Amino acid sequence: MTTAVSPDDPGLGVATDVRFEGDTLVVVLSNGREVTAPVADYRRLATATASQRANFRIEALGTSIHWPDVDEDIGVSYLLGVSEEELDRFAGFTVYSSRPQD
Repeated sequence: MTTAVSPDDPGLGVATDVRFEGDTLVVVLSNGREVTAPVADYRRLATATASQRANFRIEALGTSIHWPDVDEDIGVSYLLGVSEEELDRFAGFTVYSSRPQD
């Protein structure tokens, strides 16, 4: 089943900023919401220095975060618990799928 995503969905947003609070990764979304995850869930970030963690790039219209110093990538869809396709559509990507649309 395919779920249509509305741009007005209050739960969806793309990354606009990233910070660390102790052992917690905080991702600020375009809708003002903040999502968190334990840094321990990401081995490369857990062992990274503060300087390496501070060097990040928000990529793909805010749907992905990349830390080049430690070669770590986190998809915002994963943090939100939604499919990549849902977030890509929300971000404005044209999504092609072989699955029939309902």
